[in-house]
Amino acid sequence: MAVVFGPTPDVFFVSYGRRYAAQGVPLSFTDKVKTGELAPMATSWISMDPSCQFWVACNFVSENIHSSNNLPANVHAHLIGTPTAPKSDYISFPAERNGYFAKHMVGYGWSTDLHTMYENAILATRERVGPRTFDTTLRFILFGTRGTYLIVFESGFLAELQGRCAKIRTALAEFSEPGWSLEHGSALSVHNEDYYFLKFSKRGVPGVQIRANMPDFMYDKFKELMRIAENPIEDREIALERQMIQDIIAQRSTQPSYR
Repeated sequence: MAVVFGPTPDVFFVSYGRRYAAQGVPLSFTDKVKTGELAPMATSWISMDPSCQFWVACNFVSENIHSSNNLPANVHAHLIGTPTAPKSDYISFPAERNGYFAKHMVGYGWSTDLHTMYENAILATRERVGPRTFDTTLRFILFGTRGTYLIVFESGFLAELQGRCAKIRTALAEFSEPGWSLEHGSALSVHNEDYYFLKFSKRGVPGVQIRANMPDFMYDKFKELMRIAENPIEDREIALERQMIQDIIAQRSTQPSYR
């Protein structure tokens, strides 16, 4: 499951099981979904700029990261890897144009090109947590409205919420017990503080807990996808695809890595 919140409530992408619903997002993205290169069950995360003009997304089964052709040069550099922009396996975008966060593929490095507001706050958090702990356990950063962001670690998260953010505060408080973290595919809207899609997990606790608040039309589409997935025939197809994915990953884990 992965979602995209667009600049207006009628621009979105949402997936559940093998299927998806989309409106207003780039055709270059949905074409990849249709061809299976970003099949819903194989896509771990999607990042789009605030106006949904360019994008990056990851297929965790093939371990391929796909992107639009109009990606800014400083972001694209992290996908191919350069001396000044290490190859990265996660990228997210804030509300401000041309900014980004990139988690490096090798080692514990990460890079940002963000508004000073974010840069100073994140570095202050790094000092408070401890630079080594921060760097070695950091997984990704999600950005919301007006300076809101979530820093996600291997077994926890830290939230910086600007504004009222009443609904997301309630969702985060529910999982404030140590050990709860967030999974790839979680998303915040950079346009409306009330919209979010959060996938909580905790080591030793089966499954993923979803907490979400979406625009009405988007939520209707999400519920429709859920209903389709409950159909016995569709449920069987989902189980078969899930098993195929598990088999591919299991086979890969027995082979030497040359990354």
